[in-house]
Amino acid sequence: MLFVGSSSICMWQTHKYFPDLPVINRGFGGSQIFEVNYFAGRIVIPTVDFLDLCIVAEEWMR
Repeated sequence: MLFVGSSSICMWQTHKYFPDLPVINRGFGGSQIFEVNYFAGRIVIPTVDFLDLCIVAEEWMR
């Protein structure tokens, strides 16, 4: 599972909640969806073979 969005995603302990699944946390500095789209080639596309689910979280969703 791929979690993409703001840097707070890096602090999520996703391995605790999904212990039987491979998890990647790709959060970076207060990102918003347009920035995730811009960097998709670096942070999303390389994991396509690995990807089961992509969750995008933005700071305003808290």
